[in-house]
Amino acid sequence: MKPVITVCAAIITQNSKFLLAQRPEGAHLELQWEFPGGKIMPGETPEHCIQRELKEELGVDAEAVKYFDSVLFAYPEKKVKISFYVCKIKRGNPRPLQCASIAWVKPEEINITDLVPADRVILPKLLHLMPPGNQSR
Repeated sequence: MKPVITVCAAIITQNSKFLLAQRPEGAHLELQWEFPGGKIMPGETPEHCIQRELKEELGVDAEAVKYFDSVLFAYPEKKVKISFYVCKIKRGNPRPLQCASIAWVKPEEINITDLVPADRVILPKLLHLMPPGNQSR
């Protein structure tokens, strides 16, 4: 039986684009794109996980504004349960500290990125959150 890894991911929008992070070389699914976030530590709330991970990965102070959706996804070697939260950056400009790169991607372009399979599951619902041309932050 595969272990289930519990993860939180941030959906951050700005100027009608979504923020994506590129997984580092040598990591599982290396150089693929994902919504930034990471594993929940023992005793940590999802909201605290989001704050910690975005500080570590992107160097920003951020907060989870609202829960969006969850996905249970089975990779060949493990299962992940990802809880997605709509988040906002309170302070700082994102920069790639613990990821290979970052990118702001338009909703209509997100399908063509090399998005990790687990994150791809929420795309239909996510694209209803911010249709093309909608201004959001």
